[in-house]
Amino acid sequence: MKNRIVFLFILIFFAFSALVVRGAYLQLFPNKKLSQLMERQFQTRINLHSRRGSILDRNGRELGVSVTSYSIYADPSIIGKKSFVAKKVSRYLQSSYSSVHRKLKKKNTRFVWLERQASQEVKDKIAAMNLLGIGIVEEPKRIYPNKHLASHLLGFIGRNGEGLEGLEFSLEEKLRGAKKEYFVKRDARGRPLLMDLQSLEAPKDGKDVRLSLDIELQYMLEKKLNEALAKYSAEMGVGVILDAKTSEILAMGTTPSFDANAPFNVPPGYRRNRTIVDAFEPGSTLKTFAIAAALQLGKVEPNTSINCEGGHFKIGKRVIREADASHSFDELTVSEVLAKSSNVGSSKVAIEVGAKSYRDFLVQMGFGRKPSVEFPGVTSGILHDLPWGRHQLANISFGHGLTASPLQIAAAYAVIANKGWYTEPSLIKGASRERRRVLDEDVAHKMNLMLMGVTARTGTGYSARIPGFPVAGKTGTAQKVDFKNGGYLKGEYIASFAGFVPANDPRYVIYIAIDNPKNKYYGSEVAAPVFAEVAQYAMRKSGIQPILISNKNLLDSKWDEMQFSAPKKVSSPLLEEAQRELAQNRLPQLKGMNLRDALKVSSEIKANVIVKGRGRVEYTVPGAGVTLGPEFKELKLILSE
Repeated sequence: MKNRIVFLFILIFFAFSALVVRGAYLQLFPNKKLSQLMERQFQTRINLHSRRGSILDRNGRELGVSVTSYSIYADPSIIGKKSFVAKKVSRYLQSSYSSVHRKLKKKNTRFVWLERQASQEVKDKIAAMNLLGIGIVEEPKRIYPNKHLASHLLGFIGRNGEGLEGLEFSLEEKLRGAKKEYFVKRDARGRPLLMDLQSLEAPKDGKDVRLSLDIELQYMLEKKLNEALAKYSAEMGVGVILDAKTSEILAMGTTPSFDANAPFNVPPGYRRNRTIVDAFEPGSTLKTFAIAAALQLGKVEPNTSINCEGGHFKIGKRVIREADASHSFDELTVSEVLAKSSNVGSSKVAIEVGAKSYRDFLVQMGFGRKPSVEFPGVTSGILHDLPWGRHQLANISFGHGLTASPLQIAAAYAVIANKGWYTEPSLIKGASRERRRVLDEDVAHKMNLMLMGVTARTGTGYSARIPGFPVAGKTGTAQKVDFKNGGYLKGEYIASFAGFVPANDPRYVIYIAIDNPKNKYYGSEVAAPVFAEVAQYAMRKSGIQPILISNKNLLDSKWDEMQFSAPKKVSSPLLEEAQRELAQNRLPQLKGMNLRDALKVSSEIKANVIVKGRGRVEYTVPGAGVTLGPEFKELKLILSE
């Protein structure tokens, strides 16, 4: 019996000692898990959102703002007639009676949210009832005043106030305010001790961000893309407008769009900003860079003759053909290769450059690398590593066998517009960006003039022209890749146009692409007219006067050096008569001349020349025969169309 008592005593002693040691250990060495358990047991965490910074366009107009809203909460422990209160309150809330009643019936609960971010009207009606246990606290609510406009770019935030997509996500650190959490103490039985939320200190507000975006250009871009989608029953349209000097993004559109105030009403795929996060084969808009690389390396000149072999160029067992079976070009100059968009011509130019040199050049132009733009999920596109076979090199020369985003293509065209300088595109106004020279200024100037040849009457981009301003650019028509089965989808294309305006002193770089248009699919038919409408609006908005066409700003001395076709001597009775009239200091008869001949004659007159319309000269102001004295300052050429 005595042994049993001793054993029991020893057992109790060791158990008590173990409890003392464990207690001392927990006091001296805090345990993270136990601390979290204690917090859950004795505290309730409540998050109140700070006022998020506004997103503004370049002129300070609001794109995304936070407004005051009101959140409704309850203390179920002091509400007596829960059914009665739930019925009264749910009448004005988005939640149903059963949902509100279920929250009010929770035992040992002294705080529940009934509705977050309600309107002023709802707040006033709830407050007027003066119900015991129902409280109201102010909270900011994010709204997008322009709804669909720039929604793919702006993105949206979640209920917790944090950015989920788009700029709201990528600029989270700048936009959000200081994170503020409040803890409501619980009593020994775990019941919250309710506090007055109105008395809490408001969290620090976030900072405003001013974008490079121009809301008016954004509106027009999206409007014209939507019109094109409706006209051609297309799947999607994308567009980018860059400042030609700084590469700041002035507009960036993906259509169809969605209402940023209700982003979850559409499938996730509808919310993709395809101008930045998606890439596709650019088609013939890439021919520009094969020729630019050849000029930069001194392999060709604009009037170098290329044998296009009747539209069939055999490389090994494969044949490069022109996009249109009716095209059977023989001899073309490099300028004409670009203007007429010859696949064979661009292939031969690229082969002359060589695979390594051409790939290095494309990388310098921004292909195969991510633009450092302030947006999540930016794509680098696909630019395969070397080696490239001759057939692969030929395909890449006319925009197949690699992919690029619309932003990358626009930024590359900005190099030519900006006299050979590549500048990283930006969405933030005034942001400091990397800038590097890619083309010699002389090469950029020649490319500018050749791209103007694309929009001449005989070029593929004629429908991109706008009244009063010279346009430089390039059409593109690319087959769509079949990602499921490989190869290309039959009868499905992406029509595009990339260019800048005014060509003599570029202000805007614009890229347009329409995905899978019906009935018509060439870039010249579908995308170029959209470019023209957007460019015309941009020029009108800029306030720049229509360009005075003269030797100084358009037909400078280098025009005659390069030409758009092989050097030829051109003579006609009209030109010969015009020369005789000029020799006698009289304005010659220009009626009936084509624009090129008329400009050639006009270039010898020391006056500004204004061109209106298209086609041949219908009449001039002043008329033929007037004396060309010092007072002769301006000549208007009125064309037939």
